[in-house]
Amino acid sequence: IVKADSVNEEESQFLKRFLLEASILAKLQHPNVVTLFDYGRVEGTSVEMYFIAMEYLDGETLTDRLRTRGALPAMEALVLFRQIARGLREAHARGIVHRDLKPSNIVIVPEADGEIVKLVDFGIGKDERGGEDLTRDGVLVGTPKYMAPEQFDGHSSAASDVYALGLIMYQLLTGSIPFNGTTLAEFMIAKLQHPIPPMREVNP
Repeated sequence: IVKADSVNEEESQFLKRFLLEASILAKLQHPNVVTLFDYGRVEGTSVEMYFIAMEYLDGETLTDRLRTRGALPAMEALVLFRQIARGLREAHARGIVHRDLKPSNIVIVPEADGEIVKLVDFGIGKDERGGEDLTRDGVLVGTPKYMAPEQFDGHSSAASDVYALGLIMYQLLTGSIPFNGTTLAEFMIAKLQHPIPPMREVNP
């Protein structure tokens, strides 16, 4: 539940992102995307409040798995990759760009016959079919480590998510990302100027 506060700009922006994520998830019904059950304004309260109710995911993030396991066997990586790709395919078919695809936004949930992957956190997503975009042209959106080069210039498309997925797959198979950096500038230079180290050199 979130309280609306038109005086506090930070809380106001949070509320907008909160409602934007809800409106995006309402358009997505897919096994590999977290399920939204309901969202809206809480009635009968003196303070303007909004809620979002979504599926409870009792699992671990891909970040957790990479931290404990490192590089994964190729077949296990492929199973995860295909599910992530299916979730993205559904979003892109609906005109939705995630813009912040990264291991911490991917949850792996155990099931009776295996595992299912869920994409989460569409809070900075973009609806390319006329939905509200809370960012202005030229504004950086995303996580530098996984961002596509065009995002450094404030632009994004479905291809940006595919780029991030490629980096994630590289990390699943090698245990590391192909670009090193600690600052935004370092990641920009690495992605724009440095070649990607072949995976076989990183993890024979």
